[in-house]
Amino acid sequence: MKNINFNLSESDVKALCYALEIMPSYGFIEEDVEADLSFALAASSGQKLLLHQQLSNREACFVALAVDCAFKALRGEMSIDEEELSCLRPYMFTINKLQPIFSPLLNEASF
Repeated sequence: MKNINFNLSESDVKALCYALEIMPSYGFIEEDVEADLSFALAASSGQKLLLHQQLSNREACFVALAVDCAFKALRGEMSIDEEELSCLRPYMFTINKLQPIFSPLLNEASF
């Protein structure tokens, strides 16, 4: 996988950070090791996004997964807590814009 470089606006970064924040809400990360790895990836990805630093390939793939889950939650294709869904709704247009950009990374994902 080649180096990944994105030009993200502040609203993009906010939407991505929220998408990362709610990843545990989807319920597919269960084992302690997976949860620890997911938390570490979310934390490092979020920090790099906020500082406008380049993401590693693994971080970019995790962000792509977060975007995909948020996209599906907004479309009703994934279950999520109603409170978190209502907090996600203000980012709907940004998530819809970012989903086709990040979705190709899911094919190359290796967590």
